Amino acid sequence: MNRTCKRSIRLSLSLALMLLFHLSAVAAECVIGSTENTTQYLPLAPAKEYVYSEIIYDAESLSSISTGSTIQKIGFQGATTEAGAVEEFDLYIANSSLSQAPSEHSDLSAMQHVYSGALTLDKFDGMGTVFEVAFDEEFTYSGGSLHLVAIAKMVTGTCYFSYQKVANSVNFGYAEDQLYGSSYGSYRPVINVSYEGSVVVPTTHTVVVGTADGYNCSWYGAPITSTSKKSMSETVYTADELGMGGQKQLITNLAYKGFCTAADNGEQFNITVWMGNCKAGKYDGTSLEPTPTEPMKQVYNGTVTIAKDGNYGSYVDILNLDLGEGFAYAGGNWPAGIRTSMKNADASNTSSFVYEPMAAE
Repeated sequence: MNRTCKRSIRLSLSLALMLLFHLSAVAAECVIGSTENTTQYLPLAPAKEYVYSEIIYDAESLSSISTGSTIQKIGFQGATTEAGAVEEFDLYIANSSLSQAPSEHSDLSAMQHVYSGALTLDKFDGMGTVFEVAFDEEFTYSGGSLHLVAIAKMVTGTCYFSYQKVANSVNFGYAEDQLYGSSYGSYRPVINVSYEGSVVVPTTHTVVVGTADGYNCSWYGAPITSTSKKSMSETVYTADELGMGGQKQLITNLAYKGFCTAADNGEQFNITVWMGNCKAGKYDGTSLEPTPTEPMKQVYNGTVTIAKDGNYGSYVDILNLDLGEGFAYAGGNWPAGIRTSMKNADASNTSSFVYEPMAAE
């Protein structure tokens, strides 16, 4: 027999929550750009003793690096078919709003001087990282574009550097007073960036809603009943009852308290659970029809076994539902709708759920 009913109860419910905004710093690496070809001119030129280059990596290319990350080193990709050495290499970096390389030399005093020294280039026939530049001091990325100025004095070696064509992204010269942006100004070097950035680290904690003032085990029980082949319940938990301070959190588990006197193999139910965010703080009493599930999210659909456990006055989590990817609680009131059908059609009245009586509507 199918029955639908309204009761003024609040179930004793445990919610496993994941706080979404706890941040932790982790080391990471990303590649900026994709190889389209190679060049012997940027950022080093074996045929030239001196190379000066200004390079802009726009904000879109840096999307994998979070604002506030600290960069410790970069690596220029390419190949060295003949081992060599760089007598002097200086690297300057700045956060920038530029979308293309400047047409004139930048004021280096306004940039951070992150490296100064010599470099050794080992022979590396395949395309990869020719050399890594470990910064003398880390650089903090504050968003926007990244502006690099590299100044190198090449001594020996044969190098081929990977580049991606990005219009007007580079300006360079072979003498301190010259820039040749129009010649190779789209040959933006592909680089590896090693950085330490902030990522979301979920912190799980449990919230218990309601107190154990009684229990129900009759045909109109919630959240499910074991005396009918099908059951339905809808419960609204207010923001005050949830006590989450209005924070956005991820609900990953529901655990209903009670006790079960079933046989040792327990009793099984097919259960579907929907959740939503709402403004209503109570059931309005105007209809016994279920709330449409379309605007809600289905968070669970499967078969559960309620095992024999607990007894009156000694309540345990008899219905425990892991919600997979979970439900994003947006603050405010929170409704949970549950639909069930009995796996064991002849099951008797054995599962009892704890509830807290509320004022009748």
